Amino acid sequence: MARRNEFYEGIRDAMLDGIESLKQGKTLTRREVSVVPLPNRMTGREVLLLRVRKLRVSQHVFAHLLNVAPATVQAWEQGRNRPTGATLRLLRLAEKDPTILSRLVGRGRALPMRHAGAARRRRSLTAPQRG
Repeated sequence: MARRNEFYEGIRDAMLDGIESLKQGKTLTRREVSVVPLPNRMTGREVLLLRVRKLRVSQHVFAHLLNVAPATVQAWEQGRNRPTGATLRLLRLAEKDPTILSRLVGRGRALPMRHAGAARRRRSLTAPQRG
């Protein structure tokens, strides 16, 4: 038994309706839809500046907000990869409104940035002293 293809059936039915209307002398109408242009690509530096200066979050928090792996954010920032598709559009929106990401995940404000210097200081305090 053949599987139904609703997409094909919808197109077929619309075409048959159009042909029937033309045979009856009816005027066919069309609908115009405006399409938002694709966002410009982002460089690693742009991603980094967005994360650090505008959003003020760590790579880990940034990855969580975007629902991507922290390694993905790191690859973007190092220029090994670039954000694409829906993620790119979301990043461009975040440039215009930095609170959008935190609002989308249900927070009223951005999460605080982890302070890398504090972790380094903790490590240096516990490191063995050379004599």
